[in-house]
Amino acid sequence: MRSSLRLANPAGFLCVLALFLFLPLVAVSCDTADQTGNKHHGTIEATYTGTALLRNETTVKPTGEFSGEPDQNTRIYRPISKIGTPTRCLAVATTVLLLAGAATTLIRAPRARTRAALALAATALVCVVLTQIAATHHLRAVIERDFTPWMTELDGVAPLLRRSDEVVRVRMGYPATAIPLAAIVGLNTFTMIRRRKATTRS
Repeated sequence: MRSSLRLANPAGFLCVLALFLFLPLVAVSCDTADQTGNKHHGTIEATYTGTALLRNETTVKPTGEFSGEPDQNTRIYRPISKIGTPTRCLAVATTVLLLAGAATTLIRAPRARTRAALALAATALVCVVLTQIAATHHLRAVIERDFTPWMTELDGVAPLLRRSDEVVRVRMGYPATAIPLAAIVGLNTFTMIRRRKATTRS
């Protein structure tokens, strides 16, 4: 049990780190049309992985009437491409915690190793949740503040102010990261309880 847990913890942390860095966590996706749905103005798409959060930058892909010259696109969509300092700091903290969790295999004492893995996994889970909340809140605020006035200038486009929760969406990277972390927390909690019971009996 001890040897298998010693291997499972770092493998789990590294797996979660890969999922966090490379799977989409949150995305902006807007397909605009007029009230009748007859006139299509174009689309705006931007996806944020953990790597994009760490870099504080992602690529925005506009089409149709939303697409202009490259320099113009860079200027217009800069608020969306930048995720904000608080979210970036949370992403950095999550990455550091996951790397530290993988390094717990270097701790020789089984109990200390289990406690460290449990604490790091629980803290990383909280950071993942906060990262998702911060990213979603930031992007919705940007959509409502910077893009709703511009969008409503297009003929017949429904205001995005009322639809920012539909434009900004959580992607598969969030549950794919949070669920394994919760499993690591549960596994190490179970191990600690089992060891305490064994100690009490002896």
